[in-house]
Amino acid sequence: MKNLKKTSILLTTLIVLSVLVATLSPSIATNYPILEEVFAKDDGNDAFVDSLTENVDYTILLQSRQFVPESGIDPILEKELLKRAEGFHVLIQFNNIPTDTEKKALESFGVELLDYIPNNAWYAYVPDGNTVYDIIARPNVRAIIEILPPDKIAPAIRNYGVGKWATNEDKTVNLQVIFFDDVSKDMAIQIISKYGTVVEEPNLGNVWAITVQSDAIPDLADEDSVQWIDQVPPPKTTNNDGSRAAIKVNTVQSPPYNLNGYGVVIAEWDGGWADNTHNDLKGRVTIGDTGSSVASHATHVAGTAIGDGTNSGGVYRGMATKAKLISYEWPDTISEMDSETSSAINKYGAVISQNSWGW
Repeated sequence: MKNLKKTSILLTTLIVLSVLVATLSPSIATNYPILEEVFAKDDGNDAFVDSLTENVDYTILLQSRQFVPESGIDPILEKELLKRAEGFHVLIQFNNIPTDTEKKALESFGVELLDYIPNNAWYAYVPDGNTVYDIIARPNVRAIIEILPPDKIAPAIRNYGVGKWATNEDKTVNLQVIFFDDVSKDMAIQIISKYGTVVEEPNLGNVWAITVQSDAIPDLADEDSVQWIDQVPPPKTTNNDGSRAAIKVNTVQSPPYNLNGYGVVIAEWDGGWADNTHNDLKGRVTIGDTGSSVASHATHVAGTAIGDGTNSGGVYRGMATKAKLISYEWPDTISEMDSETSSAINKYGAVISQNSWGW
């Protein structure tokens, strides 16, 4: 009997809900603010659309600058549109990330979206100036922005000039130039030849190494096909001396703390042993197992942990310059790992385990 009552109540509830769904209309939605808002959306209410996008961050994050563009066509761009009979590149920002359908609609105008730029923007190719008016009329397009020459030059070059490592004796400079993805190899070479020479063609992407006169950089940036200009990177160097400052170890090594790891024992496992004859480690490294040999990586890791900087007058030192270290070759079996770990703790008093290796 109870089950029949439950079934009856359930059926009644379902019928009522069905009637409500079937009879719901804008006329009754006015009694329910949320429903009224939904119907307003269906009627194309601009205020509703604005409410969906009012909290969206429209800051465009270029490497050269960050800004929030005004809605519509950039005034700088609009002044030039009627003069632009050929294709060119712009930034297009959307209210929301465009759907595949919206992207195809843009393609029908000859528009090609290239690289994404936060937030909600793309570098894009447009076939001519008149098409810009067709694009801005699309419902999800928020703004179309001119790409200025300074937007294409790395801030380090604009603020400080080209570094010495990228400057040649004849005062030419070595640059990395990125062309937009839709720019052909022949077009890139043609543009580069106007200002300098090709040093290396792209191995990945459309990134070229070139040499030009330094005063040619602004003109190169003014080329529509150029997306980005930077100097070649400085020479590679090995450097492991920034860790102490990065994690504030310098602070605790200095007065009034003067902490140096005295009395602390570290157990290190690596592809071999740390060099216990190294001047920065001498007298503080014990070999904990057998059957291995000194390894450069194990010594490097040990130096980071406990090196005292003897070879450099204390400049290149580790984290705990008075600590001791037990050095093991990495374990080959679980039982070896258990045995060595037990030995490190119970025989040597290790309180830290260091493992800079993996599978």
